Amino acid sequence: MERSRSKRKRADSRTASEIEFSLPREVSKELNISLVEKYVNEYIVARGVVCDVNIHYDNPDNPHVHIQYLTRKLERLENGEVVLGKTKNRELESTKFLYFLRDRCEIEINKVYEEAGLPYRVTAKSFETLGIDQIPKLHIGPAHHMPATELEAKNKEIIAENAKKIYESPEIVFGRISYTKPVFTKEDIAIALSDALMVHLVSKGSDIAKEQEAIRAFGKGLVNEQAGDGNTEQNIVNDAVGTAAGGGAENTDSSQVKETTNNPAIEHLNKEYGEEFLRLYNQLLVSDKIELMDQKDLMGRTLYSLKSRVNLER
Repeated sequence: MERSRSKRKRADSRTASEIEFSLPREVSKELNISLVEKYVNEYIVARGVVCDVNIHYDNPDNPHVHIQYLTRKLERLENGEVVLGKTKNRELESTKFLYFLRDRCEIEINKVYEEAGLPYRVTAKSFETLGIDQIPKLHIGPAHHMPATELEAKNKEIIAENAKKIYESPEIVFGRISYTKPVFTKEDIAIALSDALMVHLVSKGSDIAKEQEAIRAFGKGLVNEQAGDGNTEQNIVNDAVGTAAGGGAENTDSSQVKETTNNPAIEHLNKEYGEEFLRLYNQLLVSDKIELMDQKDLMGRTLYSLKSRVNLER
């Protein structure tokens, strides 16, 4: 890399390109390192290109890799010395090559999931292409001109707008879930709905936003009650509404519940949250867009899939 920089003739000349992608957080660090090594060697280094690779695990919820590669290939001189080529390889700067790398990324990550026996999948397709009525968040690359605070604020707006769309058309959660999971459980449905509903209700009032953690603790208890296959609908309704009224659920942190009852606005929101969650969740379970699968997962949980996916596979 340093040699390539020393060869620049213009201050604005470009000697390298960079890509970044998320790594599957459901597998070990060792598997992700192997994934990156295979990806880089097979699709970039094999073209005679030098790479600089950095894997970041500073945030366990967002492992990712930065790959910087030179836009000039290595050449071997008659005396055996390996040097940087004199001319750029335009293919390495082309949009076509970036699309190729993106598609290979999808393939290799899904191989890791499959070999690990995990039900997750990633796709390079956009929400729009898949017919999912959601707005993608902005990332550093496309939004490099934005200050960090502005980017964060814009992403919060996008998250709130997506949550509002799900509140108005709850079946959107099926698209969000199946975006990474071909088959999913009641728990997946409950968590996706819970997160969207909480964001939507919290975003309605800035005075409530600071209590988001207390609401999340309440929501976790409600999700745990809803996700179980063995509960009857009446028991679920009683448990959840009791929690919303301040009675507490077994899986909800008692200190957090106590905190919510000291704030009338939060107590009212919890009640609204519980009632809306139950209404939307029960609506989703009888949707004609999903189909109950014959098999169960390793934990014995009922599995669902999009009916359109099942029909396509048939």
